Amino acid sequence: MLLANLHVSQVIANGLPEQALLRRHEAPLERRLEGFVKRAGKLGFEMDSSSTIALQKSFDKVQDPNAALCLELLKRKSMQQ
Repeated sequence: MLLANLHVSQVIANGLPEQALLRRHEAPLERRLEGFVKRAGKLGFEMDSSSTIALQKSFDKVQDPNAALCLELLKRKSMQQ
């Protein structure tokens, strides 16, 4: 989904440069992200936070949709507001 959003935003920015508004999120605080990885580990889920792609792949490995939702909520708390 991130790659699709990136591609669409690039097409809009190239086609309508005067009218395009791009938003970029700040990187998460390292200590908060490390806290998320530790909490996920205690719950039995190994999360790789070395890159956004690695983190997404870690989420893709979670089979239980309820567990994935809980992990997603924990991850959001570690991100910048």
